[in-house]
Amino acid sequence: METSHKKTPNFQQDTDDATESPFVTKKIEGKEAVSSKGLDRKSDFDSKKAITPNFDVSNVTSPSKRSSDDIIDSPSIGKNKAMKQEGIKQFARKLNLLENQNSPIKKYATSPLSTKISTTIADLSVNQNNLNITLKLHHKFEQSTRGRVGKFLGYDQCGKSVNVVFYEKTMKLFNELMEGQYIKIAYGKVKKSKKEYSLASSGYDIEMTDVDNVTIMENCNYSIPFEPKTIKEIIAQDDIGGVYDCYGEISSNPDSVVDEATRFSFTIEDETADIMIIAFDENSKDTLKAAFGMDQKIFVFQRLKFSTFQDKPQLIYRDGAEVLTHVKHKQFESFIKKNITDI
Repeated sequence: METSHKKTPNFQQDTDDATESPFVTKKIEGKEAVSSKGLDRKSDFDSKKAITPNFDVSNVTSPSKRSSDDIIDSPSIGKNKAMKQEGIKQFARKLNLLENQNSPIKKYATSPLSTKISTTIADLSVNQNNLNITLKLHHKFEQSTRGRVGKFLGYDQCGKSVNVVFYEKTMKLFNELMEGQYIKIAYGKVKKSKKEYSLASSGYDIEMTDVDNVTIMENCNYSIPFEPKTIKEIIAQDDIGGVYDCYGEISSNPDSVVDEATRFSFTIEDETADIMIIAFDENSKDTLKAAFGMDQKIFVFQRLKFSTFQDKPQLIYRDGAEVLTHVKHKQFESFIKKNITDI
C-alpha cells in the first residue's frame, strides 16, 4: 500500500537535535491542537470537511487539499489523528516490554507528539519531552577533565531524585547554577540513566537542550529524604550498583582501616551487621578521613553504591554521596541513644 507524503508531517526519527517540526502536536489550554508554525496559508484543518454537491470542483487539481491526518474512523494510522496519537502514547510502554524480553529491536527516538506533561519525577517516562517540574539542585557533580558535560542531582517535592544533565549550548547555564538553587524545567529529553554511574533514585536523566526551557525559582523548601536500610538488609538484597542510605558506628579495630594511595576504607556496624565503606577518588577519600578523624563515631551515610570484591560486600563512597553527623530520623536517633547508654 502506498502512502502519500504530500501532506503528511515529516517527523524525524532522531529528535536529538531538539528541532521542532512545523507540525507538532501541542497541548493548548487543555485541548489537543496541531501547530501551524511555518505555514504560509490558512490551515487546512479549518477548511470544510467535505465538498458539497453544489460546489464547483472544476478547479480542484489535487486531492491533497483535504485535511490529510484527521479523517475520522479511517483505518490508516497516518490519516486518523486520534488513532495515531493514542498509538504514540503507548509506544514507550510497549518498547520497554519488548526490551525486557531481550527482543532485538532497534531503538528510535519517539516523535514529539506526546502530550503528557510530568510535574513530578514519578511521572517521568523514557523519551518524554514535555515537563513542568521544579527541582532542587542538591549536588553539583565534578566535571570531567574535558568539561563538555555537567550534571546535577535534583530532588522534587516528593523526595525523589533525578540526574539533570547539561551539555553543549547549555553548559554556560550549568556553570552559573549552584547547589541549593531551584529550577523549573519546561522541556527536556528523559532517558534511562546508566545504573553504574547514577545515584538518582528514579533511574532517569533529564537532558537539558536549551537554556530557554529552564527558569530559576525562589526557595521552595524541599527536604532531602533519609531512607535507611539496615546493613543486613543491604547485604541480603545483593543489588550490585544499588544506591543506599544507612547509618553506623565506625569500627575502632585498626585492622578495619585501610589507607593507601588508591583507596581509603573503614568498617561501620549497626544493630544488624557490619560492612566496609570505601572511597577511591581524592575528594571522597578526604571526606571519609575527616569523619574517621572526628570524636564522633556514629554517622549517617547517603547514596552509597553497593558492590562486592572477592565475594565480600562493600559500599562505595563517591562523588554525590554524603556523610552526615545527624539527621532527624527515629531509627537513627534510637541507635544513637542505645550506643550512648552502652558506653
